[in-house]
Amino acid sequence: EQLTLAGIQVEALNAKPVDYQLYAPGEILSNGYTSYRVSPRVASVVLKRHVALGDHVKQDQPLVTLFSENVAQAQAIYRTAWPEWNRVRELGRKTVGDKRYINAKTDFEAAQATLQAYGLSSSDLQSLASQKTLSLGEYTLRAEINGAVLADDFEQGQRIEAGAPLIVLADEKQLWVEAHLSSNVSL
Repeated sequence: EQLTLAGIQVEALNAKPVDYQLYAPGEILSNGYTSYRVSPRVASVVLKRHVALGDHVKQDQPLVTLFSENVAQAQAIYRTAWPEWNRVRELGRKTVGDKRYINAKTDFEAAQATLQAYGLSSSDLQSLASQKTLSLGEYTLRAEINGAVLADDFEQGQRIEAGAPLIVLADEKQLWVEAHLSSNVSL
């Protein structure tokens, strides 16, 4: 009864061509599902910028180099845990004993997990293990996706808190259009 009184009709939804035009102000936005916000996972200082606003970047391309005291400590722990784990692993569990084997493995895995949580890549860890990293505490954030730099609100030398956005990357293959329609528009 209420549907009839309100004049509401229910029918199945079917695809059909739309043959009307509607003009409305709007803007083109990046797809929120494919965009990526680059931010440090630990408080850091910006040392060097590798990209600028509007640049097109490829996945794994360096974006910004940062310095963090926490990363320096984690890298130092990793540098001592890595050779110990290699030595113990090569000697074998029977030679060094269960306790030393488990401690070395756990220390190495914890150090590795901490650095990965801070955003260091596998190649960064390999460089660190081979002592090719010039100075402890420096690390580079890399592009997680191919895309364009839509925002980069930071300066070199600036201290950035963990989670603060540095760069916004957007995949421009699929964009959103947000139209601003008035409430009295009938379709």
